[in-house]
Amino acid sequence: MFRELVLRLANGRAPRGENQSLGWHDPQRLRVGASSIGDAATESVQISVCLATYNGERYVEEQIASILHQIGPNDEIIVVDDASTDATVSLLRGVGDFRIRVISSATNTGHVAAFERALGLARGSIILLSDQDDVWLPGRVGLMRQALVERAYVASNWRVLGGGLPASEIPTLRAHDSRSPLWNIIRIYLGTMPYFGCAMGFRREALAKILPFPRATDAHDHWIAMLGNVDGGICHLDEYTVARRLHDKNLTFGRRSIGLVVVSRVKMTMLTAAALARRDWFGRPYFAVDADVEQR
Repeated sequence: MFRELVLRLANGRAPRGENQSLGWHDPQRLRVGASSIGDAATESVQISVCLATYNGERYVEEQIASILHQIGPNDEIIVVDDASTDATVSLLRGVGDFRIRVISSATNTGHVAAFERALGLARGSIILLSDQDDVWLPGRVGLMRQALVERAYVASNWRVLGGGLPASEIPTLRAHDSRSPLWNIIRIYLGTMPYFGCAMGFRREALAKILPFPRATDAHDHWIAMLGNVDGGICHLDEYTVARRLHDKNLTFGRRSIGLVVVSRVKMTMLTAAALARRDWFGRPYFAVDADVEQR
């Protein structure tokens, strides 16, 4: 009974009899298991860039242009728009590039759900994440592709676009920390590990564990960072691969109340439990363990 509860938590499911309207993700909508991984992957699609947009008309064209400049003709950009009320969708469709797939949501569900949907639609063997208002730096794709030969997950550094924050105040990843996943997890708990989704990527095989997001996921990058470190480690790059715009809607620095810190740590503990449940133990894949629960 306890094992089933833990696995259902890891899968983003409510325990039997619990109200599904309380925010548990629908496993049928987002399930990426053994068969669907093979069915969804297309040999011709090498890289999938996933991003979520919401009222991003001011910067989204520049972001998209910096991505298109680095990906090839067999790659794709998947944009899930979270019911924007501005011209974001029309601007994206107006780019006129066949590699861009725009999915417009009828209702606003939040950036986490939008990213989750975008990942579920990815067809590439490599998935790279992006925000809507940054700029990819030259060489990003090559650096991440090379890193993903050795590890299933990669994270890099970022610098500020247009100033506004001294470089000394920006925490950085170090390549040698790739060998210390336990210490990285501790630093995630302490809030000092600079993992940002816009500077992360992973191999397609990781999707079977990443999706669906656990219920406790407040930020997709926190979940992927925790899972990656539990699941064999993340390759840290010393290099900077993205220039971020810092503004009131994405600024993540600053003090938080004691209550918010406590809630955050509780949710982080839940993500850790979910990551442990989805990790490959003794070579047995996560979706096979999950099948045991489904059959009962």
